[in-house]
This record gives sequence, C-alpha cells and structure tokens, in this order.
Amino acid sequence: MMGRELVGDLRPVKCPSCGGGKVWRNGFGRGAERKKQAYRCKGCRRSFVVEPGSVPRLVKEFVDRMIGEEIPVPVIARVVDGYASRRWVYLRRQRQGSDVIQEG
Repeated sequence: MMGRELVGDLRPVKCPSCGGGKVWRNGFGRGAERKKQAYRCKGCRRSFVVEPGSVPRLVKEFVDRMIGEEIPVPVIARVVDGYASRRWVYLRRQRQGSDVIQEG
C-alpha cells in the first residue's frame, strides 16, 4: 500500500475532522503525546495524533443514527469498516438500548 499511512492495527489513517484519507506524517505530538506519530490532512490541513482504537466523532454520530433506524449491526459494521469494529458497534448499540430503557 504505497502512499497510504497505516495505524498500528493496519487501518488506513483518516482525518478525524473531515474523514479524508490523504494524510502525511508530520513529526510527533506535543506534550503528553510526544511519542506518538502526528499527521496532517491534505484536505483540511489539520494536524492530529491518532489514538489506536479511537473512533472519530463523525463516525460515532453516524453509527448512532443508523442504530436509531434499527439497521442490523453487521450492516453498520460493514459500512464503517476501517473506522470501527463489529464488536464496537454491537457494544454501542447495547449501551444505547440501556440508555433508552433508563430514560423511559
């Protein structure tokens, strides 16, 4: 995969702001993130540090909407492949279900 940066678990690095996949390495983070690889998005020019296993906010919102529409977990996991695992989607659905029961 020449020309594509990968996270430690071999997922392509995506910009957490715009979701763009065109990023380049940009030194290392600052402060507590000093030992982590920093990236810069070619689309929105934002610098960021990827936390292994973190799911971008936009993906979380998208998954929440799909769960609200009662779309099956395997379908959601296929759509967000590379951003979130099937297990993460399933656990998020379970947490939302328990929140609804508590509110009701």
